Amino acid sequence: MGILPPNLRPDIEALRVDMAVANLRDAVKDGWSVLALSTGMVDAFTDQTGIASLGGATWASGALSNRSAATVGNTRATDGSPGASWTYTDRAYSIPNGVTVSSVGIWSNATSGNGTLYIMERVGAGSYVVRASQAITFTATGWLDVALSYVVPGSSTFYVGAWVNNASVGVTPSGAFATYNGQASGSFSASETTGSMHTTRVTYSGSPGAVTVVSGAFALGFQPSVARIVSPVELGGGAIGTDCLLDLSRDGAAWAAVPLSDLGKFDASTRIVGGLVSLAGQPAGSSIYWRWRATAAYAGKNHGIWLQCK
Repeated sequence: MGILPPNLRPDIEALRVDMAVANLRDAVKDGWSVLALSTGMVDAFTDQTGIASLGGATWASGALSNRSAATVGNTRATDGSPGASWTYTDRAYSIPNGVTVSSVGIWSNATSGNGTLYIMERVGAGSYVVRASQAITFTATGWLDVALSYVVPGSSTFYVGAWVNNASVGVTPSGAFATYNGQASGSFSASETTGSMHTTRVTYSGSPGAVTVVSGAFALGFQPSVARIVSPVELGGGAIGTDCLLDLSRDGAAWAAVPLSDLGKFDASTRIVGGLVSLAGQPAGSSIYWRWRATAAYAGKNHGIWLQCK
């Protein structure tokens, strides 16, 4: 098999997106043409407007996740000037073991210059190893975050570090840190002390948990008797109908479990799931509600809801 020419790679990526959208379109189209459903709604989770309760889930980047998310870090107190071109490892807080880091950040008072943010492992007193890093450019004041994906091992101690070539950044005046004269890489020795350093933070997601996400009411103007739901879901090894469940309701209180099927592939990590359910036995109501339930047995994501009914 030959090597893919670099100039064709964007076209291949675009084709993958087109195929994913086409698969979803075909799954939704069946509701109109085959099942003769008459109206519906869509929520692509671009915001949380249509969600009444997250129920333990996390919303981010147009998807719902059953993994908890948190941001921890130092608190900006006063401005100062930690030494430029020194690497500071922030020991005022640590990154929890076993989580997945999604981004690291730094408080900036500068609108010029650049630097590097790190995830450091402390392997002994004054002894550190760079485990991940990401370049950052200072274009604005305030918190600046850069994406950095790293799965933190279940043992040892991990910190956020920072190297900048512009000293005019926000600092915390009294925190434990370690300093290295220069831009750190690989294994290095650092002086552990306290004082002023850069203000940093880290965002991460934890272990999967059981969640129940409930939508708000979507007014239909009539009482639906049959409804169909289609949803692109990352199953992460979970089972449809066991670890990933979808329910529908006319009043938001009485729920009908949708018998779900795998309707095909959306992309490399996402399946399109869906099903049809009767609402005839439910209390009267002229709206439609959806509910996504996920167990703690898998790390799942839901990328949107397509509802059709009559």
